[in-house]
Amino acid sequence: MRLRVAQAACGLGLTISLGSGCGTLGDGVAAPDTWPRTPLRGFVLRDPESPFVVDRPGYDLDMPTVEPTGAGLPLHLWGQLAPRNEPDRKQLFSVILPSLDEPQVPQELFAPTLPWEGQSIQHPVWLSGLPDTEPVLLYTTSDGAVGLFVRGRDGTLERRRSPLAAAGALSKGKLGRVSPTVEDGRLRLYFSVDDQAVHYAETDADAVAAFARGDDRPVRFVTSPALIAASDFQVAVSRSQQQSAERLGSLFVRRVTTPAGRSRYDLYARAEAMGKAVLVAASSYRGDGSEPFLPIPDSLLAQTAGGVPMGPSVSELSGHALLLLGLKTVQTGIAIAVPQSDLPKKP
Repeated sequence: MRLRVAQAACGLGLTISLGSGCGTLGDGVAAPDTWPRTPLRGFVLRDPESPFVVDRPGYDLDMPTVEPTGAGLPLHLWGQLAPRNEPDRKQLFSVILPSLDEPQVPQELFAPTLPWEGQSIQHPVWLSGLPDTEPVLLYTTSDGAVGLFVRGRDGTLERRRSPLAAAGALSKGKLGRVSPTVEDGRLRLYFSVDDQAVHYAETDADAVAAFARGDDRPVRFVTSPALIAASDFQVAVSRSQQQSAERLGSLFVRRVTTPAGRSRYDLYARAEAMGKAVLVAASSYRGDGSEPFLPIPDSLLAQTAGGVPMGPSVSELSGHALLLLGLKTVQTGIAIAVPQSDLPKKP
C-alpha cells in the first residue's frame, strides 16, 4: 500500500519520504518534472485586508468564472448572486475587471425567464474548445437542468430555448456545479452528486456544438461511475485534528497540457467536515476511472483571512495562475488568490 501511494505521489510531482525515490523503483533518482506550473496547493489571498474584487451590499456572490478571451486585463468575470435573505432566487451576473485593485459591482444580471429554469439559475462556467464554435456559457437550474448561452453576432448573450440536459438526465441525485472539458472530440461535464461523489457525463462534442448553433435534436449523455468521493479528502477541524470530508461540492475541473504534450485533469472543490470548510484539489492524467484522481494532501487555499471559502475556479492572467473564489465574511463576495511565490517580496 505504501509503495502504491509513493508511486502515485511521484507521478503527480509530490515529494514524500518512504525510503525510496521517484525514479525507477528504489534508485533514488527523481523523475523528470514535466507537469505544468498550475499550482494545486498553497494559494494565498492577494489582499487579505481587502479581499473582494466584486461585491454588492445585501447580496451573496459566488461561483466565479472567467470568460476565455485569450487576453490579459480587463477580465470579464461571471458568477451567481442572490439576495442575502433569499438564497433560492439566484441569478447570473457579469462584470468587467479593468484591474485587480479596484473592487467592482455586478454590471449585468441574467434572471430565469424560461419555464424549465424555475426560479433560479446558477453555477455559470465557460466552455471552450467545441468544434467550429465560439466559447459558450453553461449554467444549471435549481432542479438540475443544464442550460446554455451563446454570443450573438452583436456581442450579446443569447439563451438557448431548451436545455442542453434536462433535469435528471445526468443524475437522479442532487446535481452540483457542472464543469466541462473537451478532448479528442468528446465533451465531459464533471459534477458532484448529493455533495458526496464526483462523476462526469460524456457526449460527442460535435453534437453539443450543433446544439449551440441552434440544432434542437437532443444531446445524449453517458454518466460515469464515481471517480472520487468526499471521504477521500481531509479537512482540518482543529490545529491537531483532521477529519474525512462529509461533503464535496462547488466542483471545477480544468484540463491542462504538460510541456511533453500530455493532458492532465486538475480538480478543485470545496470540502466540508464538522462545520469547517476548505478548498481542496486533486489531479489525474486521464480524468476517468482508468486512473483515479489523487487528492492533494494540503489545502488549496493556505489562508483565508478569517473568511469561509466558497466556490473556486482557476484561471490564468499573463502566465500567472489566479484562484477566484466566493469568500464569506460579513457578506459573500468574489475574492482572488495567487500562489505565495507571486506575492511582492517584503523589503
